[in-house]
Parts: sequence; structure tokens; C-alpha cells
Amino acid sequence: MSTPVGSDDLDRRLSAVNARLAAIEAHLAVLSQAVGVPYAAPTSDEVPPHVVALVRAGKKLDAIKAYRVATGAGLADAQRAVEQL
Repeated sequence: MSTPVGSDDLDRRLSAVNARLAAIEAHLAVLSQAVGVPYAAPTSDEVPPHVVALVRAGKKLDAIKAYRVATGAGLADAQRAVEQL
């Protein structure tokens, strides 16, 4: 049985995940350059990396929800942001 997660704990966990993702993307950029395979960094600084990852995984609805949670945007704005990725 899991315990409820508080807002501060969730923020801390998301920050840790975002930091790990940024490190992975930096490592991927170095590796791709070393082997001569182009790597395109995430398309927008405004869109959180975990939202971009959800879109790339084909989870559009989850990406819209995650964008709304991360940014506080309304449904229409979140849909527009995800569609532009």
C-alpha cells in the first residue's frame, strides 16, 4: 500500500527527474556527435522535458495533462503547445 505524496515531495521528485533527464540529453548529444549521428535538442524551452518525452512516446493525452500540471495552463493552451511539438 502506497502512502500519499505531498506537493513539496512531488516537486522535489519532479526536479530530480528533470535534472536526470537534462543530464541524459547532454550525454546523448555528446555520444551522437562522437558517432556522427545528428541529435536535435528538445524543440522548446517552454515545454518541460517530460512533456516532450510523452509526446515522443505517442502519449498525447498524458502530455497535455502533464503540461497543464507543470505550467498551470488551461486545456486549450496545453493542447496547442503539445500540437506544436
